[in-house]
Amino acid sequence: MALYAGIVWALRIEGRDELRALILRKLRRQ
Repeated sequence: MALYAGIVWALRIEGRDELRALILRKLRRQ
């Protein structure tokens, strides 16, 4: 989970909320 949190954090800095939302959806499916 820490790895995913880091990815989400990096994407948030880049301002890519759309990608972050897609990743969250994939995580919820799993």
